[in-house]
Amino acid sequence: MQKFVQSMGRDLNFSVDETTGYHVVRVVDQSTGELIRQLPSDELLKLAREFEQLQNALVSQRA
Repeated sequence: MQKFVQSMGRDLNFSVDETTGYHVVRVVDQSTGELIRQLPSDELLKLAREFEQLQNALVSQRA
């Protein structure tokens, strides 16, 4: 898959979001370094982080 993506002038970057534990895939233009697409999106990661904080707050209140 990496070779296929590179043949189109793109790079795939894989990481794990530290807060949510979600796997993140970024498609980046090889020549400019511009972010083409990210899965999950920044918006979804932000929502997941906020949900995690809310969940932690609820657990803390119950303890």
